[in-house]
Amino acid sequence: MAVAFRSVASTTGTDDSGEGTIPAGAATGDIMIAFLAHSSSTATILVDATGWDLLIADPGPADMSCWCYKRVFVIADVNPTWVFSAAGNWTVDIIAYSGNDTSAPINASDGTQASAVNTLATPSLVPSVTGCMLVAYGSVDASGGARTWTESGAMTERVEATDNALHRLVAEELIATSGSGISRDLTVSGSAQDVAALAVLITPAAAAAGGGEMTLRGGTWGPAVNG
Repeated sequence: MAVAFRSVASTTGTDDSGEGTIPAGAATGDIMIAFLAHSSSTATILVDATGWDLLIADPGPADMSCWCYKRVFVIADVNPTWVFSAAGNWTVDIIAYSGNDTSAPINASDGTQASAVNTLATPSLVPSVTGCMLVAYGSVDASGGARTWTESGAMTERVEATDNALHRLVAEELIATSGSGISRDLTVSGSAQDVAALAVLITPAAAAAGGGEMTLRGGTWGPAVNG
């Protein structure tokens, strides 16, 4: 089964409580990835959302703070809330995918930042299996004016938005290969700024055991038999 985009939900605020929204249509077993940004470079997260696991800690952009969390959706899930160390401009983008491995959905993840740049490469991640979904997140201080993101590779943008002076990107690409490092350049227009780039590889669900052609034998479906 291939990993496939389900939906994405974005929320914003200016207090110390980052309330996310479960993406529409999320189904049991879907992997949800949450990207959080805060306008303060010294902000920390005092309380994690219940049931969400930290994947990438703030890589330290001077103009902002950002994090990445994950959770496998279950039917009783409620909208998550993270508590920041201080009030400020914040954004929460949660993206959901189907077709993932539910027991170990994350193949690899990492983040980086750079000062006074327009282009930043996501950290190189090495998929251990074919068919992983690469999800990339870019964030930059948007106070310098309107900006536009572009990406290398064949990425599909799911979020490109400016809220609370934070301009961010969420984009994805299905990776057909394994065993070699995968990185994508994220480029933002406008004046050079401090930029963060986070990347997550989602592991696809394993093929069903005993797969192959099925035939009807004696009223029961089973593997085809030659001869």
